[in-house]
Amino acid sequence: MTIMTGSVARKLNKTMRHFPAGKPGTLPCTETLGVQVATFWMFDGELVVSVSLDPERIPAGLLNEDGTLPLRVEVGGTVIFNGGR
Repeated sequence: MTIMTGSVARKLNKTMRHFPAGKPGTLPCTETLGVQVATFWMFDGELVVSVSLDPERIPAGLLNEDGTLPLRVEVGGTVIFNGGR
């Protein structure tokens, strides 16, 4: 497990890239170290936040011992999901 410090977090955050929608049917997303996050609207008006993982690209030290990704979801500053460490 990687010991997360402010400097480590800043270094990891610098790897973040944005991919705009390209070909028809593709969605814009952000990507960092094998984690892609896409946010899009469904035709029924529902907002979807989708997280896709490429485990081979995620450094092992960033995953929980069971291989899951520590994840916290906030909406308007309120934590609605916390599956962290």
